[in-house]
Amino acid sequence: MEGLSPEQQRQFVAELERRRGSQGPQGFEAAAAGAETIGAAPFATRNIGGLPSITQALAVLPGIGGLLGGVLGGGGGPATALGGAALGGGAGEAFSQLGFRAVGGKGPETSGEAAKGIGIEAAKQAVYELLGRGAAGGVKALGKGMVEQSVRPTITMQGEFPNVIDTIIKERLPVGARPFGKKKGSEMAAARLGEESKAVRDTLAASGKTFDPRAITDAPLKKLEGDVTRAEAVNPGGTKALQELVDNFLGSKSAPVIGPVKPMSALEVQELKQTSQKIAKPIYKALARGENVGTEQSTKAQFNASVASGAKKAMETIPGVAEGEAKKQSLIGARKALRRAEERRLSLMAESASGIAGALGGALSPGGGMDDKAASAVLMWGLTRGLLHPRQMSRAGLALTNAQALALLKQFPRLGDMLVSVSQAEEEESPK
Repeated sequence: MEGLSPEQQRQFVAELERRRGSQGPQGFEAAAAGAETIGAAPFATRNIGGLPSITQALAVLPGIGGLLGGVLGGGGGPATALGGAALGGGAGEAFSQLGFRAVGGKGPETSGEAAKGIGIEAAKQAVYELLGRGAAGGVKALGKGMVEQSVRPTITMQGEFPNVIDTIIKERLPVGARPFGKKKGSEMAAARLGEESKAVRDTLAASGKTFDPRAITDAPLKKLEGDVTRAEAVNPGGTKALQELVDNFLGSKSAPVIGPVKPMSALEVQELKQTSQKIAKPIYKALARGENVGTEQSTKAQFNASVASGAKKAMETIPGVAEGEAKKQSLIGARKALRRAEERRLSLMAESASGIAGALGGALSPGGGMDDKAASAVLMWGLTRGLLHPRQMSRAGLALTNAQALALLKQFPRLGDMLVSVSQAEEEESPK
C-alpha cells in the first residue's frame, strides 16, 4: 500500500470488502450460516439420520392403512380384503390430514375437501388391493401350471390322488435334488411321510381306546351283504364266499369262534385297515385291467375293502387321526408322482423347442462367422433345454407359488403409489 495516497488506500480497502461480500461467507462464517439455514427449516421437513421426514411419513399413511386393512381383512376372502383396504386407506388419509395440520403443513381447507380426500384414498386402496390380488393370483396360477407340467401326473394318479399338485406345492417338493442338495423331492416326501406315520401311530397308542371288531365291520358288511345277495343270480357263490370270510374274520379275533370277541386296540385297528387294503388293492387292479378274477376273488376284494373302510372310520373317531391320515395319503401321492417325474426323460415337445431355439439363435446372431453362429446356437439350445427340464421348471414353479413372494407382489401397486407420494413430498420440501 506504500506509494498510494490516503484516498487510493480507502478505495482499495473498499474494493476488497466488496469482493469478499460477493463470494459469500468463508470458513467458520460459512459453517455458521449453514447451521442458521438448517435451524430455520421447519422441523417436520428435516431428514434426520437419513430417515424420512415427518411430512414424508405422513404422506404414506394412506398406503400403510390400506396395506394393514387388506391383510387384516384377507382372512374373510377377497371381498372382505377389499373392504378392509378401503377402510384402512380412508383412516390413513384422515390421520394424514390431522398430522399435516399439527405440523403446520398443507391440508384441506374445508370439511368437504377433507371428506373428498378420504373417499378418494379409500377407493384408491381398494383398487390397489384388487390389482395386487389379481397379479398375485395370475403368477400363482402360472407357477402351479409349471409345477404340473414338470410332474405330469397320469390320469389314473390324479383320480387316486386328486390334490397331488397342491401337496407338492404346499410341501415345497422339487423334482430331483436341489443344487448341492442330497435328497430328491421324492425322498423328501418319503421322509415327511415317515414323520406323519409316526405321529399318527403315537396318537393312536396314546389314545388308549379299544374297539369291538363286530362294531367296526357291522355297517359296511351289511351293505356288502345286500350287494352280494342282489348279484347272486349273475355271480353264484358270492353269498357263501362272503359268509366264510366273515366267519373266518370273527374267528381270528376270538377263541373259541362262538363267544365274546376280544376288543382291538387302536393300533390293531390300524393294522387291520392296512392289511385289508393290501389284500383288496391287487384284486381291484386286476379287475381294472379287465381280467377275470372269479366270484370268490371279487367277493374277497369287496369284503376287505369294507373291513378297511370300517377300520378307517373307527380310527378317525380319535382326535387328530383323520387329519394325519389325509396328510399321509397326500404325501403318498406326491412321492409316487415325483418318483415318476425324476425317472422321466425330457418330453418330445421340450426337445423340439430347444432344438428350434438353437437354430433360431444361430441364424439370428448378429454378424460374426460360422464359429460365432454355432456358439450362439449351442448356447440358445442349452439355455432353452435347461429351462424346459422338469427339475428347473419345478423350481421356477415353486418360486412363483412362494407365499412370501406372492404377498410382496400383491403390494406392488400400493408400494409404487407410496414411493410417488414420498417423491412428491420431497419436491415440495426442497428449496426453490
